[in-house]
Amino acid sequence: DIIEAAKAANAHDFIMKLPDGYRTVVGERGATLSGGERQRVALARAFLKNAPILILDEPTSSIDLKTEALIMEATQRLIRGRTAFIIAHRLSTVKNCDILLTIEHGSVATTPRRPSELH
Repeated sequence: DIIEAAKAANAHDFIMKLPDGYRTVVGERGATLSGGERQRVALARAFLKNAPILILDEPTSSIDLKTEALIMEATQRLIRGRTAFIIAHRLSTVKNCDILLTIEHGSVATTPRRPSELH
């Protein structure tokens, strides 16, 4: 199950390159991993949990575009058939969402809409 979750989260390949693979100690909160690697491990954990509702807070923050693509590909698999709230500053992170809400100063600033309606 763990390996399948890691594969689904695009984490398996980098895990296999670690000194002891899946048995590597990565430090508290994954201190020895890059930001993108930590994000993919978090997604793998979410796949294992199999929760019906997901809250993803800035799943692509502080990562490069290549890693963002890997994470978003995994995220699309993860949220399929579930309710997901994705909090993000990057429009590219929410482009495939069904509904987009814009929050400004703690309040909903726009009418709910689809990301495809944005210019």
